[in-house]
Amino acid sequence: MILAQPLREESSCVSIPMSLGWEELLGDAGVPAVVADPFAGRILWANEPFAAIYAKGRRAADLAGLRLAELTSDEAALERHSISREVIRTGKPRIIRDVWNGRAMCVTIRPLAPFDQAPSGAVLAIFRPALAGPPGLADPCEGVHQLRTIDLGPLSNLSKRELEVLAHIGEGLTNAEIASRLHRTAKTIEAHRTSLAAKLGVGTRVELAAVAARAGLGPHTLPHAPRTSPISPDKIERAASN
Repeated sequence: MILAQPLREESSCVSIPMSLGWEELLGDAGVPAVVADPFAGRILWANEPFAAIYAKGRRAADLAGLRLAELTSDEAALERHSISREVIRTGKPRIIRDVWNGRAMCVTIRPLAPFDQAPSGAVLAIFRPALAGPPGLADPCEGVHQLRTIDLGPLSNLSKRELEVLAHIGEGLTNAEIASRLHRTAKTIEAHRTSLAAKLGVGTRVELAAVAARAGLGPHTLPHAPRTSPISPDKIERAASN
């Protein structure tokens, strides 16, 4: 396979050969990355940072050939494949905001020219953290498309109120300040904080703030999207074929 264009920020459509070291380049980059064929619904390649978020304990080397629906859900796979197909059809990269396994990410999806393993084309997705910043700092994913099907991971069992309290803790507010914003007592907020620490297995406000930042929680970024449902085995084939 011949390298059609270099993998550069300004490239709209690139073709990455399997034999010229691109796997090592992306594998060593330290950010999650995946190459997928959205028409077949299959993962073609992934690195270890991607596996750590999506693979449910599998190694990156075990992901090639798997359907994305096997790692996420049929609804989540369908939404992501639809966006990726549009990227291939238009030949234009797209940035989206995703939350998976409790991690908020800005995802840049780039089209790849057809090659042997993906005769209709494929996409390269590169992920970077979408951490909630301090007040006044713009969301790094502000204004981009937010996926509907998300996975809050360890935050899935939290109530809406607990998510709000966690977001404000991530903002650095005290119990009294949070109580004022939510029109509750400081004692109630402390009860929420204690519950959050127990549910998330952390002991300090600093650790809670780190969890909030990793999930991209902020006063304007609380996840309102529907959470994913368990994978229905009889739907996996349909998810890949649609």
